[in-house]
Amino acid sequence: LACLREFETQLGVELPRDYREFLMTHSDTVLDPELVYEMSAGSSGILSYLLTACDLLDASNRGQIGDPDRGMMSIGSDMMGGHVYMCVSDSAFGRIYYRVLYRAN
Repeated sequence: LACLREFETQLGVELPRDYREFLMTHSDTVLDPELVYEMSAGSSGILSYLLTACDLLDASNRGQIGDPDRGMMSIGSDMMGGHVYMCVSDSAFGRIYYRVLYRAN
């Protein structure tokens, strides 16, 4: 709970209630079993990792919170390199987004 409070203080906002409740009980980054998700465009995938409140605080302390220019906070990832983001800007606060980062070889 201390990590959550300190993280929200650094962020400058209180996270959405349902996500706060999840963080208060979630203590392991690795999901077992993994979480199957479906997106509105019809695609689906398997989410392997969701950050804990202490993980979020650590990332914030290192300046690696996600994509601050877009108001997006990284909250999880999958085994294929995709990331789950929560919007923490006023425009779409609390909405969840998934993005795969492609790398050219």
